[in-house]
Amino acid sequence: MVSWSFYLGTVLFTVASANECTDDPDFKDEDDYSCEDWKGYKCENALFWGLSEEGKQDLIDSCCKSCNPPKITYPEDCKNDAGFKDVKGYECEDWVGYSCEDYWNGYSDEDMQDVRDNCCSTCSTHCADNWLFIDQEGYRCGDWKGYDCRKAVEDWEYTQDAEDKLKKECCATCSAAIVAEGCEDDAKFEDELGYACEDWEGYSCIAAAEVHEYSEEGEQEILDNCCRTCTASCTDGYFFTDAKGYSCKDWEGYNCNTAVDEWEYTDGEAADILDNCCKTCAAFEGESAESSESEDGDNEDDEKADGPLNFAGYVELCENTTDEQTCKDSGCKYKKKAKEGKNCSGAKTQKKVKCKKITDEAVCGRIGCAFKNGKCKGKPDNF
Repeated sequence: MVSWSFYLGTVLFTVASANECTDDPDFKDEDDYSCEDWKGYKCENALFWGLSEEGKQDLIDSCCKSCNPPKITYPEDCKNDAGFKDVKGYECEDWVGYSCEDYWNGYSDEDMQDVRDNCCSTCSTHCADNWLFIDQEGYRCGDWKGYDCRKAVEDWEYTQDAEDKLKKECCATCSAAIVAEGCEDDAKFEDELGYACEDWEGYSCIAAAEVHEYSEEGEQEILDNCCRTCTASCTDGYFFTDAKGYSCKDWEGYNCNTAVDEWEYTDGEAADILDNCCKTCAAFEGESAESSESEDGDNEDDEKADGPLNFAGYVELCENTTDEQTCKDSGCKYKKKAKEGKNCSGAKTQKKVKCKKITDEAVCGRIGCAFKNGKCKGKPDNF
């Protein structure tokens, strides 16, 4: 005889299993993407990605788990756990500059919540755009370049909830308009081609000469007279990578104006960097390749040897090091059993570069760490 308690438990288990939110492992949408491929994307926006109404519904029905990720939360006691390491071994400081609310390959929903729970201070305070976000009208963060997100309700008929979400999800782009409040435009100004300041909304003023065929003097006039518009439009492209594969973040600490003379880019490739990495490149605006030379007259090779290093430069430094001790002092990996001249290598990803592993004071400083009391500390700010 089967007991009622056993029978009831079986029924409840069967109902729970039937209602469990799972993905169909064999499903492919109209563009041949699986449920796994849809992780991190909103299935409700499937029409934006080219699916039909039927395809959208089929996606929602077949990919319940991927289409309904758990709610993102942060603990009330918002702080970092100094001893925490995530599923890939990264500490809280390694998440600076990365969105803890995006989907990252190799991290499950539970893994990402673990990061938010243990690195709350880092995750909730840094300002970054969510590249997956699509706003109420179907626009991405990059589409708001040069526009004031705080006027979404007033000027573009967004709901207040939609505006609030826009400001949160597109923090980096939206903050440019706030920074721009420190200066004003000349309402009477017209540039050498007859355009007013407002016509420069969404365009990188620092690339006027390189991209839009203005004279150098004409570009400077735009920068001098359209401070508010140029500043509000000065953002970095999240998806942009230059002709050599480097992102805007890789250019931090480097003068974009020297891309041709020092780093062998073409004029067109250098113009793309200025146009797409305005925020990063603006830190050196006005400095030419000549003005970036060291004050003591060191030649170009000496300057490169002593200047700041981004991640790519650091990896190159490691690969060009042949001495075992120098390799280790620089925080690189040394393998005795390797091809001649290829014993020293850098980290595979910039997150794996740790200041504390570096004992060479010069290298420590060049990647943006702080050398104190004989130890390299902090994080590589130049990456």
